[in-house]
Amino acid sequence: MKLSPDDPAALKSLTPEQLRGKVPVLDTSNPATEEFFRRPISTRPLVIVLSDEPAPASQEARLRDASASVSGAHPVIVVWDEALRTAIIAAKDGTVSLKIPPPTSVPVRLRNVAGVLRGSDPSLKETCVLVTAHYDHLGVRSAGDGDHIYNGANDDASGTGSVIEIAVALASLSQKPRRSIVFMTFFGEEIGLLGSKYYSRHPLFPLAKTVAQINLEHLGRTDGTLCREWVRPRYWDSTTQVPPMCCVTLQRKLVSNW
Repeated sequence: MKLSPDDPAALKSLTPEQLRGKVPVLDTSNPATEEFFRRPISTRPLVIVLSDEPAPASQEARLRDASASVSGAHPVIVVWDEALRTAIIAAKDGTVSLKIPPPTSVPVRLRNVAGVLRGSDPSLKETCVLVTAHYDHLGVRSAGDGDHIYNGANDDASGTGSVIEIAVALASLSQKPRRSIVFMTFFGEEIGLLGSKYYSRHPLFPLAKTVAQINLEHLGRTDGTLCREWVRPRYWDSTTQVPPMCCVTLQRKLVSNW
């Protein structure tokens, strides 16, 4: 079942009966593709996604949180090859046979790193504000000239260093903040937001008592341009009931992937 990017309304209106026994072929240029993946599990079959973006530089294995529920997961095959993508788009609906080797997994232990500054107000210290960044980047690339390490000085060592310095500054105050402050750097954020999703399932303070999050990204620019971007609480697991809160991402204008 090919779904045209020229008709996003058709993708939105698909019913479970129409999807049953079908393999939807989606194009990332279709504005309704992202919404399709938020459907209930009963309407999530095997999906082939035709990416209109360049293939990632690294095809290395990616992290997956072994403690996370996979009840809402469904198999997805992403096609990066332009020639194959073009052929699939041009073909008519039919039967496709795929032979895919089973995935391999290697257990690794990663950690969110956190510190807590207890609030000074007896009535507010059981609530908290999060100050966060992520300490991972993209790892290493397997080919090419020069340095193969994605160093991530700006994304997001700059944010991680800022979290530490803010913690030092607030801890040194004679009058501590009234609410408790949780300083945290996440693992596995650059691809998958794994560390923050893990925290949403294992919070240090109840989420109902977490009133705000300040996330620090790309603070290492030296061009003097500061971009303030208000965003929804994207760090929280969508299955978690989260109270309304303010979530602001502070970042300098990004002009480079580094």
